[in-house]
Amino acid sequence: MKVDYNILNDFKRYMKEGDIEKQKPLSDNTVRVYLNTAKLFIDFLNENNLELVDHKQGTKFLLYLKNNKNYKETSLMKEKMAIITFYKFLDIPFVKWKIGTTTIKEPNWFKSKKDIFKILKYCINIRDMTILTIVYESALRVSEVHKLNVSDIVNINENWFLRLVKPKKQEFEYTLVPLFPSSQLLLGKYLEVRKKQIINYLKETNSNLSFTDVVPLFINSDIGRLSYSEIQHIFKMASKRAGFDITNIHSLRHSRCTHLILQGMSLAKVSRFMRHKNIETTMRYFHWVGIDALDETMIKKEVDKTNTNKEKGKKTDALFELAISSLLSNIS
Repeated sequence: MKVDYNILNDFKRYMKEGDIEKQKPLSDNTVRVYLNTAKLFIDFLNENNLELVDHKQGTKFLLYLKNNKNYKETSLMKEKMAIITFYKFLDIPFVKWKIGTTTIKEPNWFKSKKDIFKILKYCINIRDMTILTIVYESALRVSEVHKLNVSDIVNINENWFLRLVKPKKQEFEYTLVPLFPSSQLLLGKYLEVRKKQIINYLKETNSNLSFTDVVPLFINSDIGRLSYSEIQHIFKMASKRAGFDITNIHSLRHSRCTHLILQGMSLAKVSRFMRHKNIETTMRYFHWVGIDALDETMIKKEVDKTNTNKEKGKKTDALFELAISSLLSNIS
């Protein structure tokens, strides 16, 4: 039996008016996008003589978009969200879908800055605390931390940035990311410790190297560049000592993105700050915290509802900076 297209009128009304138990009202833009996806879904069902009875038809549709229409896996998130909303409307149970070999699921992240600070308290030295703070505040990837050199600390008009260098064919592409006050404070202290470490090492080893020959920003005991695994280990041990079972340093980046959303930052600004190539990637985070990424009004309502507005975000940032300052007196 073919699916009747008239069902789209009821689906549109459902999205606009919402459902107290299952669905909040969506913005006009989201309704338009979801309606278009639902129509494509019905086209797919009717062309393939499929009945809409369970989640399996939704899985087939997403795989069709991926394999036949060349949708990238990140782009499929928007379609998946639309189909899930359509299934809610029809009151048909759905499950977490696999698209090809990739499962789209919520990442590990820390619920508040208090959790981040708790991890920092269990860092064993100033270097480790500096790395984890910068990874969180500037939303760095482990590969970006690994490649940092001292020369990548840049001051422009009294504002401090980190320069991320990305090889691109035979040229280099540069991206500047902001260094926040807490990170600046820690970085200044770390550079002092780093200088002493290098000078002492060169004396002890009778090396022919000079201080300026050591270019990596974050170094190990042999004044070599910290490896990927060493950076991961720093986070893993601090997280474990703090009582968390999250072991991947990338969770700090996930946390930063989520916290910015809950502080009321818009979809476009979050995407730009996180340096996401596709805005669909940023939309995942809005979806995971239950906010319609395309509806600015809804974002503001959610922010007010959870008392995580921008003013509170600024106060939290100030408290975070103060807490970092207090930690510096107890760590070397």
